[in-house]
Amino acid sequence: MRFMTLAISAATLAGCSIPDGTAQRNAELRACGLHNDPSITLDVDLHACPAGTTKKTTICHVPPGNPANVHTLCVGNSAVRAHVDNHGDLLGACVSEPPCDGGDVNAGAGSGSDEDAGPDLDGGIIS
Repeated sequence: MRFMTLAISAATLAGCSIPDGTAQRNAELRACGLHNDPSITLDVDLHACPAGTTKKTTICHVPPGNPANVHTLCVGNSAVRAHVDNHGDLLGACVSEPPCDGGDVNAGAGSGSDEDAGPDLDGGIIS
């Protein structure tokens, strides 16, 4: 009886698709206007890194050819230098970025604390 139940379950599941997050990620990239940006790889998160993260760094990403569409990203530490050197990304979260729905830029975003004041590149890249 158990074998039959498992066989039915497997047959039932065979027709289903289990989301792997790809469709959602593609929708987020498209909504943010980053779907054609070759520097957005699978390991890039479309938000600031969680506090205490040591293997990734928050950057303000300037998309090549579209500098008005800056977005805060969380990238692997090994990718930081390439982002900064190749298209002028900055360390830290963007102070002001367009919303991902295509609306107006939320100028002056941030609380005014040092965390939101923008990146400080004087110290160089943290590895």
